[in-house]
Amino acid sequence: MLHDVDFSQAVAWTGSRYINVDEPDPADFDLSEIATALSRIRRYNGLGTRLPWTVGQHTLLCYRFALSDGMDQNTALLTLLLHDAPEAYLGDMIHPVKQGDHIYKDREARFWAAMSMRWGLPLVMPDRVHYYDRLALATEKAALISDLAGDWPGLPSPREMPDDLLGSSDEAIRGELLAAFVKRIH
Repeated sequence: MLHDVDFSQAVAWTGSRYINVDEPDPADFDLSEIATALSRIRRYNGLGTRLPWTVGQHTLLCYRFALSDGMDQNTALLTLLLHDAPEAYLGDMIHPVKQGDHIYKDREARFWAAMSMRWGLPLVMPDRVHYYDRLALATEKAALISDLAGDWPGLPSPREMPDDLLGSSDEAIRGELLAAFVKRIH
């Protein structure tokens, strides 16, 4: 029951229930909530891009690149779609801060482990997911980030940014994410 929450625990409100951020239960995760949150959370702390850009748009960019390269295995595609899903509950954090925040990284790992259990995903993020994550980052850098940011070494060559992802509404991104989640789960 919602009123029986032990607030001495590390709990967060999801919009429909409380979730323990230190010990997430696989049953706590909801694809609709994940799609909603990722479509609203801004990448780069909301500051680094010429246009608003969300974690959801980043996720769809990764997914579209993988599909265009012929990836067709549902588990691999669902892993790619959910690779940033812990951020739906924990928030996004800029890379240098995330790397130094061991509490966040531990919670992120716990969330991924619970999500992996929920949806039968690999516990260790596959190299292909890291590749598409970095490819999307390179494409975002080329299309959305000022040249004043300099070079970001170690990224693959960027691809063309799909026009329909630029300026898409949060609701359109949410809808596309949710449709992709459902397609890959069934």
